[in-house]
Amino acid sequence: MARSSRWSAWPLIPYLVLQLKGLGIIVATASYGAISSTAAIWIGAAVVTAYVIVSGVRGAAWNSVVKDLLILAIVLFLGIYLPLHYYGGLGEMFHAIDAARPGFLTFPAKGSSVTWFQSTVLLTALGFFMWPHTFGSIFTAKDERIFRRNAMVLPLYQLILLFVFFVGFAATLKVPGLKGGDIDLSLFRLSLQTFDP
Repeated sequence: MARSSRWSAWPLIPYLVLQLKGLGIIVATASYGAISSTAAIWIGAAVVTAYVIVSGVRGAAWNSVVKDLLILAIVLFLGIYLPLHYYGGLGEMFHAIDAARPGFLTFPAKGSSVTWFQSTVLLTALGFFMWPHTFGSIFTAKDERIFRRNAMVLPLYQLILLFVFFVGFAATLKVPGLKGGDIDLSLFRLSLQTFDP
């Protein structure tokens, strides 16, 4: 038993790396470059480790509740406000994108096609019931009722993605020239040019 539980955490390492890289991007952008991404990652890793050691898993779980409520509120606000602010509404935003970049809103026949999109949505939906997202709830739930509740609530996070897409579409014309990994910065670039620091 000890051997299987020891190896069970290995698949979480890429997930942890992704979270820390995201932290570095957020802090570097939010600090307007005053704090480097690398420094933010090291400081963040040290703070998170110390916090979990002191507060335990339950303390970290309550922080997640507060963080998730804040994320939900902010994503809903940005997903509604940015298209309204820049375009006058969602329909107008899609009309402006289609007029400025004809064919941008259609799926190509190969590559990122309709089949690719449908399979990505399906795999993302299934991912909410699989390993990285359920790891914490499996090992910290005090009984099966809590685990069942988490299994019902967790897929609601996928609804937030719709508003993230709206922000991305709003950035399409307002933050031009983003390529490669910089595409991930569209939310930050659009927020920095929209709101007062």
